[in-house]
Amino acid sequence: MRIFRADKLPGRSISQFASVGAEIVPVARPTAEAQVVVLRLMPGGKLGLHQTNSRQLFIVMNGSGAVRAGDEPPLPVTVGDMVLWESGEWHETTTEAGLLALLVEADALEM
Repeated sequence: MRIFRADKLPGRSISQFASVGAEIVPVARPTAEAQVVVLRLMPGGKLGLHQTNSRQLFIVMNGSGAVRAGDEPPLPVTVGDMVLWESGEWHETTTEAGLLALLVEADALEM
């Protein structure tokens, strides 16, 4: 058995899509068509509006923020909230206080 801390794993900064204070942390790639990553947004951070490559399940593990799809108004999210974006859907995540989320991406993701 191994125990890991999502807040201690090395990640890489995201600057695309006018993102600010955003970092992605690879966790697992069960298949070539699926991946699990952690998204870290610093206080005041934003993962700018971009299109999904596959279905994406976004699970807030710490902090709070707001998510939106396309031109829809932002909706608040907090610890325990889960958001499902469909393949090809435009979406954005912002936070004032900081946010840590687990993302599961796969075309065959069943909910």
